[in-house]
Amino acid sequence: MFVWWWISLQSKDSFLHSMDCGKSLKLKSYELYNETQVTETIAELQDNTGSSNYHHQSLSNEIDCFIPRNLPSQGYFLTKSNAHNYLVQATHAHDDLYTGEIVKLLMQNPSAAKYASISSVQRHVLDSSVQESLSNSVAANLISQGELAAVIQIHGFSQEKRKSRAAKAANIIISSGDKDSNLLANSIYQCLDNNFEQVYLFGKNIYELGATENRLVLRLQEKGFDQHFIHIELSLTQRKSLLNNTELLKFGRCFLQGDLNALLS
Repeated sequence: MFVWWWISLQSKDSFLHSMDCGKSLKLKSYELYNETQVTETIAELQDNTGSSNYHHQSLSNEIDCFIPRNLPSQGYFLTKSNAHNYLVQATHAHDDLYTGEIVKLLMQNPSAAKYASISSVQRHVLDSSVQESLSNSVAANLISQGELAAVIQIHGFSQEKRKSRAAKAANIIISSGDKDSNLLANSIYQCLDNNFEQVYLFGKNIYELGATENRLVLRLQEKGFDQHFIHIELSLTQRKSLLNNTELLKFGRCFLQGDLNALLS
């Protein structure tokens, strides 16, 4: 049952290197997108149409990478065939060290998400933009159409910058953008708490980094779809640990393995 993981041990470094399909495109500015581009990106994710509007790279028999040619600053997307119907985002991969690598490696997991996105620009550029990211718009549209079970955001935080004793000690903080956690957050928290040290759930035993102002969750709350949202904050120590295959396997099992759709039904 662990043959796949032995394979990933052999190919981890080359796989990570190959996942940089967007790095060859120089970022000169932060481009804004329109609704047509959102629709086209969704079609590319779901059907891999091979549109000339996207730069494509096949990374394995199962995993493809693409980036919108006219929107390189919006980051790049990964798709995996025969995978679970989730989208995992490294929302601030430029600033949150190792989050992009963690998402990339998770795509090797046979229980992986069907879609992933990796950001390309600095946090302050994204946060000051009049638009949320293209990835967020894609996620919100797919969820509202019933085409996506969950979106899971991976973030990084600094323990030294936190205020409470709990946050200074925390390695993992789970939230759903509200002090009353949704079913997904509770389920993932219970699993992670059984497998890792210093795991906290926003609204239960910690009151920082709850994603209450997160652009995507606010949009989903307006439409009544916030039960599909998960926000995971990782300390630097935890992020480094997850680059280890054994630790990553435990982590992935908690929020990528199993049928999250059952919790949403």
